Amino acid sequence: MCTKTDRNNELPLSYADVDTCDSIFNVAYSDLGDRNGPVLLFLHGSPGSFKDFSAILPYLPKKECRIILTNFPGYGYCNIPVNSSFDYTPSVKAKFIKDFLETIQVDRVNVLVSHSLAATTSTYLCTEYDIVDSWVSIAGVGTRPHHLIRPFGLVKCLSWLLHNSQRNKLIYGLLSGLIVKATGFKVADKSYAVNSTHEVATLKFEQLQKNWTRICSKRMPFVLLTAACDKFIEREVYCDLIKFVNIPDEKISVVNGDGKFIKGNIEAIDCRPFLHPGTVSYHQCTLPSAIPYFSEFNYCNYFERY
Repeated sequence: MCTKTDRNNELPLSYADVDTCDSIFNVAYSDLGDRNGPVLLFLHGSPGSFKDFSAILPYLPKKECRIILTNFPGYGYCNIPVNSSFDYTPSVKAKFIKDFLETIQVDRVNVLVSHSLAATTSTYLCTEYDIVDSWVSIAGVGTRPHHLIRPFGLVKCLSWLLHNSQRNKLIYGLLSGLIVKATGFKVADKSYAVNSTHEVATLKFEQLQKNWTRICSKRMPFVLLTAACDKFIEREVYCDLIKFVNIPDEKISVVNGDGKFIKGNIEAIDCRPFLHPGTVSYHQCTLPSAIPYFSEFNYCNYFERY
């Protein structure tokens, strides 16, 4: 393993060779804080990278905890080796993270923090492997398709077309450009948006419901954070998930205009989608909304509160 600093983000980056999915992956990650403290693992959405959590980092207790931010393959900081069996299914991504943690000798994650589509991978980490104590999901997908990926059959068809048009640069370029324009993704490379499309197409919402049922049966502490500025996932999807996991009104809090927590209920949740896709960066508008939560984060009383 080696370490260098990412000049664009001023974060120290380490690199680990991870043996997983029939190949060796050179994984870039940032490892901050107290190596002997409780472990907070951050998983970015798709497309995305460890940089997406930059708005939250200043509020984290680095002197008390060990903070690990890693990168999934296919989004700029970790390439997929030729002939690898890695695909974008949540179960395979969960195994990738499990093998990564073993490589850097982390056997337990005290708080898992996921953003957006990483919520699906997190449900597998929380159910298939006994390595996670608790979970914070930021703007995570629900138990049914949200408006941006409906009709869901069309997403699967688009993924198939992308996969089978890779040798036709004209068609592939038109399709990938359409995805970037429709979603408003701000990506350095169109392939990141394509990979995200493939990942969405692999989702099995019935299995996600089963995973959530198992998480609840384990009585694992978890927190769901949503944002009014989420242009992808509408209010109804969040409310359906809240009902599915049976969160009572007394456990629901709303952040007011001053950034303070106030007691709320499911009717008070306001998640209006933006009307003009592409005008606001999805990562920029949803992740900073989690700041009020993390600014009050105290690991010592975390399990008492949730």
